[in-house]
Amino acid sequence: MIIEYVRKGGNKRYVKSFRDGKPPGVKKSKNRGGCRVGVLVAIPNGDVVKVGWTLCNIKAGDIFNPEFGLQVAKDRALKGSERPIASSMIKKAKNFIQRIERFYQDKKVEVTFNWKGQPEQKANEEAEEYGC
Repeated sequence: MIIEYVRKGGNKRYVKSFRDGKPPGVKKSKNRGGCRVGVLVAIPNGDVVKVGWTLCNIKAGDIFNPEFGLQVAKDRALKGSERPIASSMIKKAKNFIQRIERFYQDKKVEVTFNWKGQPEQKANEEAEEYGC
């Protein structure tokens, strides 16, 4: 199982680069930490790797709980979910899926969530399932 925590915020710091084909002394930026707000998870299941996600709603005042977030992401990966992925996580999810494809080269990667909208009724049913 591969887990990636999604972070939000943090400050940029500049470091001198001596690698990556840049001449010595050229500055490049690195993102410094930030708070964890979500989880992406890949679970191997036979010849298939299933991918799931979760994201905490910080704007609504929720506090990120790593254990609960990981459990929701695992459930969505194994059971599947028609809930569309949050727009703020689309780029991170695509990068994560590319990473998973490189890691599990001999297995098929199965994305178990929608990239676009869904019927409102399914969203409400899933929210009730997790006690929202």
